[in-house]
Amino acid sequence: MPVASPFLDDRLDTWCTQTRQTRRECEAKTDEFLYARQDLQDARTRLQQQRHSRLETIASTQATLDSRWSERLRRIDEWRSHMDGLIESGEHVKQLGKTLNWFERAAQTALPFNQRLYDIGMRLESRRNMLHDALKTWQERLGERTAALRAIEDKTAERAGALLMSRARKQPEELFVHQETLTEHQLESELQALRQAATHLVGRLYKATITLEKRSQESPVLFEIFRRQIEQDLQKTYDFLFSLRQRILNDVLLFEGNRRNLRGMRECVDRIQCVEDVYPAEPSRWRRWMKRLTTA
Repeated sequence: MPVASPFLDDRLDTWCTQTRQTRRECEAKTDEFLYARQDLQDARTRLQQQRHSRLETIASTQATLDSRWSERLRRIDEWRSHMDGLIESGEHVKQLGKTLNWFERAAQTALPFNQRLYDIGMRLESRRNMLHDALKTWQERLGERTAALRAIEDKTAERAGALLMSRARKQPEELFVHQETLTEHQLESELQALRQAATHLVGRLYKATITLEKRSQESPVLFEIFRRQIEQDLQKTYDFLFSLRQRILNDVLLFEGNRRNLRGMRECVDRIQCVEDVYPAEPSRWRRWMKRLTTA
């Protein structure tokens, strides 16, 4: 076996020594890197923990602030609703004050208003009495003339012939029908005006009653006494005007009955034939002589 060279042994020892030294240095550097890595890992962990802690602190702080703001907003809403209620109550009180003043003025003006309507109703009652007397007189007049015409018709029916009358006898009947037709138009216009006036008065009173009822509904307990007092003041006039309107309606029915009688009388007069039209008279002798001279 050959003997190694001392140079090579020396180089091998040097290389082995350097290798061991390099390995120890690498191991030392590796340990330093490991220690540094561990320190960095620990610093990273501490930073993450600090970050999580800060995030949790911020979240809790945000939640606390949200709850506080929610509570503040809730209180603001409560205060606003309370103020709205106070404002509404104030407006309601103001409206009640206005309505109370209105009822006080209405109580003051109820008696003059009632007296004025009653006076107008009394004037309408006077007009109605005169109109009623005129209707009764018209009814009696028509009844008498209708009875006379029916007697003539009955006599004609017994003879089973046409109803004949001289022109001189028929003319008063036609004149009577014409005059009574004018009377009919006059009474109709007066009755219509009277009826409209009475309806207008009742309408004014009804409107006042409806206004009282509407105003009292704002506070029935507070305004019921005022409403009843005013209605009691107006009740007499109310009953009087309604009875007046009912009497006027009765006069309207009487007028319609008289109108039917007049219409029947007009038809009866129209059925009467004149004797001169049915049996024309022969011309006199001098008329015949003048006719012959004229034709010659």
